[in-house]
Amino acid sequence: MKMALRTTVGIFLVLAVFSVLAVYQLDLPGLHNDEARESGLLAMQLANGLQVEAFRGIGIGPRQLPLMVQDYIGAINVYLTAPAIALFGPGAISVRAISVLIGLASLVTTFGFVRSAGGPAAGLLAAALLAVQPSFLFWNRQGVLIASLTITLVGGLLWSLSSWSRRGGVWLALGAGLMAGLGIYAKLLFVWIIAAVISATLLINIPGLLRALSRRERFNIWPHRPSISELSAAMGGFAAGILPMIVYNLRSGGTLFAVGKNLTTSFYGVSNLDFVANLIARWDQFRAVIAGREHLWYLGGSAGNPLWELALAGAALIIIGRAILGKPGSRAALVLLLTLAIGLLQTIFTVSGLFPTHLAIFSPLWAGTLAIAALQVSNFRFDAKHIGRFAAPVLMTIFLVSLTGRDIAVDAFYHRTLTASGGLGVHSDAIYRLVDELERLGAKRVVAMDWGFAPQVQQLTNNQILPVEVFGYSWETDVDFTERIDPFIFQTDTLFVFHWPNETIFPRKADFEALVAENEIPFEQISVVSRRDGAPVFEIVMVRTPD
Repeated sequence: MKMALRTTVGIFLVLAVFSVLAVYQLDLPGLHNDEARESGLLAMQLANGLQVEAFRGIGIGPRQLPLMVQDYIGAINVYLTAPAIALFGPGAISVRAISVLIGLASLVTTFGFVRSAGGPAAGLLAAALLAVQPSFLFWNRQGVLIASLTITLVGGLLWSLSSWSRRGGVWLALGAGLMAGLGIYAKLLFVWIIAAVISATLLINIPGLLRALSRRERFNIWPHRPSISELSAAMGGFAAGILPMIVYNLRSGGTLFAVGKNLTTSFYGVSNLDFVANLIARWDQFRAVIAGREHLWYLGGSAGNPLWELALAGAALIIIGRAILGKPGSRAALVLLLTLAIGLLQTIFTVSGLFPTHLAIFSPLWAGTLAIAALQVSNFRFDAKHIGRFAAPVLMTIFLVSLTGRDIAVDAFYHRTLTASGGLGVHSDAIYRLVDELERLGAKRVVAMDWGFAPQVQQLTNNQILPVEVFGYSWETDVDFTERIDPFIFQTDTLFVFHWPNETIFPRKADFEALVAENEIPFEQISVVSRRDGAPVFEIVMVRTPD
């Protein structure tokens, strides 16, 4: 009873620490395009009873309730966020409050699955490590743009599988299947986790399987042999979880098309056949992600915790060494380590880009791996009589306190730099000042000449300003650009919004200037919107058509 009470108090303290660090200046950095496009904007339309702009026009019912927000990202966040927007309005806080709650859920499911593999202390330690880890903390504030639910579902899947493998039961089987299906629906990259779990389970059982074959004995890879009803429940749960994606593809084929189109070379120019270069890039990203450095530059600076690399390398050696020696409890830890390694290996293949955010899905695994290894070291006893009882636990406690202390220091650094910068690049809080400026100008027609701000403007103005994106999603100006922009350049008082040159994603300024010059239409810069340090981010231009 005392142990259970201490564990309960401990997990609540972990959740409280994460909450404090996460909700501070929650509106910073600025609301990002993906947060609005893939969650907030559609949620705002749902909350306001408006027609929903479903992705590819594939929705359910007269209001087009969305099935997906991208070809490989489901619409779960839309439905989770809609009640928050109904209560608190369409601002960034409504979207991010849900992301923080999802982060809390991820900590709970991480605690649950690590506890099932290594005991309550390991589960609590894993959650505590993750709660202050900079990548996990700051990515969950923005919903990992916008698929943080996959992290929660990783923990849920592993927790369900661990419990089902030991105890059996139709409900646990159903839960495992549902988590797997929902995970793929939430974001297609969840297949990395499923494939890694299957592969790790098979690898860990190869010795036993070979022995059983040589002796002509029956061998079961799980402690509990699943019944037909359990397998049926697991399959049914999986089908239910992935059903919206199936319906979407039956009506559009979007996911299959996206995967096929990007199978060898993605839209972002990543060659899936360049295994070595991709592996090197992913390894560098993983080292940066666990340390919390470089990829968080957009907060205003870069710091990091080098102890994480040392800690995970040591954990891997401990787990492998104990497995080789056949130590008790080594099997579960080795499965966890193999799942992480195999999952990371699969990330060299992508249908988009080699983005560090993809690695967020593995955060419960690296925290769990370290936590279990740390507890195994703490239980080690030296031969010396006087120091044998306390040496290992004391040394490990000192190291873990140093690790988490450094993480908290890095978190504080990022919050300080974020306060000063407001966010950089497409994460800049200049987006809020752009909205204020457009409202001040009484904008009626707004044309977005680059990617990265139209959905935020629409969401933050509660659908009052509806920027039209005409730039075209191609790196070079496409042949239909003139046709898309023509209806607007001949309308007096149309506002064209550009990114400043060094902030531009899809450059269209030269094409715009050539087109208005060809038609002898004067235009003028009427406003420049800057970030907190005064550097320009947005330029607003107005055309003046001849009388």
